[in-house]
Amino acid sequence: MTHVTEQIPGEQRFIAAYYSQGIKIVDYFVDGKGHLQFEERASYTLPNANTWAAEDFKIVDNADGTRTYFIAADDIHRGIDVLSWTGRPNPNGAQAPAASSAARTMN
Repeated sequence: MTHVTEQIPGEQRFIAAYYSQGIKIVDYFVDGKGHLQFEERASYTLPNANTWAAEDFKIVDNADGTRTYFIAADDIHRGIDVLSWTGRPNPNGAQAPAASSAARTMN
């Protein structure tokens, strides 16, 4: 079950806190008929996770076209966890890829 979901500004991407399943980065796409498609891009779960919220606090545009997302996650046991993930942005209006791609793990 998802507890808190935060959309990345200007992107079809959100970060979700999943209690014992940690953090997930998910892209979404909307086709011409309004149907939604979701693709998990990354996930990270620490041992004994109880993640209540996760939100980007800094996004860096890299020279190679990727972005590095810095994420603060609130865990009821540990307090604040800080993570980063680098991937291609998913700007508003992006079309779904032809084939599903594998999720990547956050650092």
